[in-house]
Amino acid sequence: MLIRTAALLEKMIIKLENQLGVQSPGVPILTTSAPFQTSQSLEDKHSDDDYHLSSKDFISEKFIKNENSLFSKVFEEAKSDFGTQGISLIEKPISQNEEVPIPSPNSNADLKDKEDEPIDLSKAPYDLFPQIDIRVGHIVECWKHPSSDYLYCEKIDISEGSLREIGSGLQQYISLDEMSGTVCVMSNLKPRKLGGFISNGMVLALHTKNESFELLRPGNLEIGERIGLEDILKPEKSPFLPIMNPKKKVLEKTIPYFVTDNEGFACFGLKKLLTSVGYIKTNHPNARIS
Repeated sequence: MLIRTAALLEKMIIKLENQLGVQSPGVPILTTSAPFQTSQSLEDKHSDDDYHLSSKDFISEKFIKNENSLFSKVFEEAKSDFGTQGISLIEKPISQNEEVPIPSPNSNADLKDKEDEPIDLSKAPYDLFPQIDIRVGHIVECWKHPSSDYLYCEKIDISEGSLREIGSGLQQYISLDEMSGTVCVMSNLKPRKLGGFISNGMVLALHTKNESFELLRPGNLEIGERIGLEDILKPEKSPFLPIMNPKKKVLEKTIPYFVTDNEGFACFGLKKLLTSVGYIKTNHPNARIS
């Protein structure tokens, strides 16, 4: 990924230099802890479009900002693309040895800016819902990420033998005291490294009409129960699903359709989320879930 991404970014910078008639200083712009891969293996696995600056995969790398170079233009574009959580990534100059708190592209707060876009709930891809593994979890421990004003780090029991560690971009929206109790966990997302913390899933939260966030509470249920969907998927204590393939973009295709209806019931599209004791009721009608 490093070789491929660096090459594409270099092309863009060269183009900017040619247009402006200047040459940027030799500042290293990418670091990574990923194992080395040959360019041939990368050719086989990725296309040019995979690592365009507008791609959310781009956020998985670390950037170094030089205020006096052409890279500032690149970072301004990245800031616009990644939303409010990207501010901590690009506003503070860093050294190559410093870890950067990297917000997840699938995190709750990142989706905030797009939530006013109209969604036709009747077009929800119900066939994709069974590929998403949502579990009842219990937050055992939660703390603020030491290098980020946006991230919480949690240890969550979802009844799989060990505690699941998850990072959530909710620090600006939900108090630390509220980050406890039972929650709904999307458990089969690809792990992501957030400033050195490996996040293995996503805690679902409501984005309400009054611009606040609140955790989606499933109720007093058995830890590890899988959340179902009426007429589509039965709720049960079943084996955990394998991690979804990010290239299939199941999360991106489905997350806009997680909402609450006019009565406050948690839904996917026009169908209610289902547990072994009934539907999930909230106090917030017409909210988004992410």
